[in-house]
Amino acid sequence: MLAVRDLCIAYNNDPVLRVNELHLKTGEIACILGPSGSGKSSFLHALCGLHTPVSGCVELKQGKVFDQQKNVASADRKIAMVFQDLSLFPHMTVQQNVAYGLHTLSKAEQAQRVSEVLSLVELDSLAHRYPYELSGGQQQRVAIARAVAPQSEVLLMDEPFSSLDPSLREQLAFDLRVLLKKLGITALIVTHDQQEAFAMADKIAVFSEGVCQQWGSAYELYHQPANIEVASFIGEGAFLQGKVVNNDGQKLVETALARLAIPESSSEKNEKLKHGQPVKVLVRPDDILHRDHSEHKAIVVQRQFRGAHIMYTLALANSEEVLCLAPSHHDHQVGEAFGIQLDVQHMVVFS
Repeated sequence: MLAVRDLCIAYNNDPVLRVNELHLKTGEIACILGPSGSGKSSFLHALCGLHTPVSGCVELKQGKVFDQQKNVASADRKIAMVFQDLSLFPHMTVQQNVAYGLHTLSKAEQAQRVSEVLSLVELDSLAHRYPYELSGGQQQRVAIARAVAPQSEVLLMDEPFSSLDPSLREQLAFDLRVLLKKLGITALIVTHDQQEAFAMADKIAVFSEGVCQQWGSAYELYHQPANIEVASFIGEGAFLQGKVVNNDGQKLVETALARLAIPESSSEKNEKLKHGQPVKVLVRPDDILHRDHSEHKAIVVQRQFRGAHIMYTLALANSEEVLCLAPSHHDHQVGEAFGIQLDVQHMVVFS
């Protein structure tokens, strides 16, 4: 449904983003994660024709809409955009908002299409209300209904939850995924919130330092990060200093806590690691187990109570720090000794 290749976006000849390859199948939902200024919104604008890239190719189901020889007008791309503030017209009813982009249809066709779409988003009973009479979630559904009413094939959403109460965001993210899957819409959503992305997306792109660092599932980004930038940005964790050693043909990594075997299934980059080479080992909070009787002791330097669990920041004997997510029924205070055991299920090593 959507394919992007070798896309370069720039302002005043200053490149802000490069995306080598990104593709979505029909009905897939993707999220774009990245810090402010990483080019997330610019990417959406380039896809829907509001900004012209410097080079590359954007292809939809209908064919190429942008390359060096072609630049299809925004109105002809069958791409819908929902902006950050939803941009509903306050003086129009729900019905009138949804009908706004259907001016090429007859009045009867408009009424039929509006009725169909409002029924899909379960707002047909609120057709004559105004936006200020709706909840945040209902307003969001009106914005989606208006966007898909012209039979757009791809839906772009720029931080749709940013103006909503944090307590509503998790439920609305779930509701949005259910709605988009029900409608069979291919969607690309910008968000700052990793948990939202994990809850909604089939695929996730991480934008940072002017490039798309990785494109994959939430599982791949968390357990198989492509580089240190992705490993640092996605989830929580720390890096242990290590050194590669060869032991009877098997490659191991020595760390302050344990000797770890580099699995044969690891990527090609690990096959190039040499004996004695310094490396960094990604350690997630669930890789550090609380064991009172362990020979390895750490000192609690910070703690965050999270209900069923406490996130501890622990200082090792060599001053390195790691995170440990431990059950909260054993409460350790700052300065206390804390027995730990390293249990890495997904070995990730960076040279």
